[in-house]
Amino acid sequence: MECRNYIETHQIHPDNAKPIFKAPIMCKDKHSVSFCRKFKDHGIGRYSCKDAEFAMRTCRHSCGYCDDNLYDHAKTMPPCK
Repeated sequence: MECRNYIETHQIHPDNAKPIFKAPIMCKDKHSVSFCRKFKDHGIGRYSCKDAEFAMRTCRHSCGYCDDNLYDHAKTMPPCK
């Protein structure tokens, strides 16, 4: 995840910052259903659903990255120094 500098610099209350860390409301795959099924089952080349950075950009929903618990404020990286 990116630094939390913006939230702290602008003194955004944690309750109001929570949506920033949540999955998008319209969480969906950016590629076709058939592509993402294959990706989920077999991966593509060296990438798979375990490669979160790539999977989030291609098959977010199919790979299970739409669970709001993944974006819990308490689990984010500490603030930048």
